[in-house]
Amino acid sequence: MTKSAISKISISKEDYTEPVATINKIIDIDTGLSDGFLSLNGSVEILGSKLKIGGIGSGIWFAEATGPDYSINEDETDWYGVTTNLTENTSGKLLFPLPKNLTKGTYRIVLKTKCPISLKQERKEFIKTISEPIEVK
Repeated sequence: MTKSAISKISISKEDYTEPVATINKIIDIDTGLSDGFLSLNGSVEILGSKLKIGGIGSGIWFAEATGPDYSINEDETDWYGVTTNLTENTSGKLLFPLPKNLTKGTYRIVLKTKCPISLKQERKEFIKTISEPIEVK
């Protein structure tokens, strides 16, 4: 009986995919609009999922987007970091003022986090998410 039960067991493989934050909407707090523009020296609200920023080296940056495909420099040397405390930092919402040294131009917002899904331990690797291009005016 045990042999017949064991022969009926099947094993299937499921691939693991690393969780990625999803940005659904970027809202300019000054205007209340989510039209792809942010007001210089204003604040921004990002809505989505798995957004919470946490862990050593984590943060939010504005990377200049150039060329027809709005590519960014991956070496991070010319990125503008958000250095103030986040007003809201949850899985579904980030709320913060724009960096004071940010200038007018086209950017992509880069989120890097080691925040775990559970609060037991920090991730070993960063989860990195890059927004669609936005214009700071």
